[in-house]
Amino acid sequence: RSAAPETAGRLRLNHIAADGSFETRTAEAVFPDEASTTVAQSELPLALTRVEAQAIVERWLAESRLARDTARFALPPSGLAFGAGDVVRLPEDSQTLWRIDRVEIGDTRLADATRVDRGLYTPSDSVEPAAQVTPFTPTLPVHPVFLDLPLMTGNEVPHAPHIAVAATPWPGSVAVYDNGTGTFELNRLITTAAGIGLTETPMFAAAPGVADRGAPLRIRMFGGALAAISDVQLLAGANALAIGDGASDAWEVFQFRDAVLVDTDTWEVSHRLRGQLGTDPLMPATWPSGSTIVVLNNALEQLEMPTSSRGLERTYRIGSASRSVESSTYVEQSRAFEGVGLRPYAPAH
Repeated sequence: RSAAPETAGRLRLNHIAADGSFETRTAEAVFPDEASTTVAQSELPLALTRVEAQAIVERWLAESRLARDTARFALPPSGLAFGAGDVVRLPEDSQTLWRIDRVEIGDTRLADATRVDRGLYTPSDSVEPAAQVTPFTPTLPVHPVFLDLPLMTGNEVPHAPHIAVAATPWPGSVAVYDNGTGTFELNRLITTAAGIGLTETPMFAAAPGVADRGAPLRIRMFGGALAAISDVQLLAGANALAIGDGASDAWEVFQFRDAVLVDTDTWEVSHRLRGQLGTDPLMPATWPSGSTIVVLNNALEQLEMPTSSRGLERTYRIGSASRSVESSTYVEQSRAFEGVGLRPYAPAH
């Protein structure tokens, strides 16, 4: 009998789940009275159900305990018919079964055997659970919004535009390609969904520099949420939004203090500061219903664009990074940007 430390007290089997989405699963077996912490782990490139994998690992564990007992004996001339794989009983103990694993042929036939038991191959009582299949989610087109914005923190590249991307469901990461060199090359990889919405009520012009206490602006968001803040946070630059038609570079930046959830993914924002960051000349008499809203936060990414490309039209393709740029799920847009971040402040004195 081999020493106890040579026997694993716990067995684990990694396999492919056949009753789900073919993910990797682990089946484990341990004896209730096992004090050893030794773990043996194996991996099979097979698709197994949960019950099949559990039965295999339980049988392996039981076999490993029985296999501690080995025997070596000589076969008489009448035992020439016995070979590797045969199960025999020894005259001294007719109750124990031994499987011959190796036969050494010489002047005598020496056999090496391992203890076995028929009960090992009787599966334990178990119930096959229902398969948990993850529904297939197709890759859908994303919704990009390009923004040529003024400097917000001072750390931006002045002439480079921003891009905000939203999608339902979010594909994990979105790739932005441009053909500035004649072929589409990766420009930016976006990993965070931006907050993008549409207005459901008009917003009329108001004086910059003072609080706009007009009627609340109703916004339906398709990514992200809105929240109320304090006056201190408002004056520190929080809750900044860009509003525009989504097609041109005329974006007004404004802030809001109060936000009330009025419907699913729909908020009414009030107590606004209009025409922030020098965008007050772009404020029209009315921003109509259906105007695009973009939350100005860390989800926005600046595109790589040389200064020489200002005012030149470039074609962009935006889509899931898991697909190639030729995929039909990519959205293509051609845009030219003037570099609003280079615009100087208006003279005031």
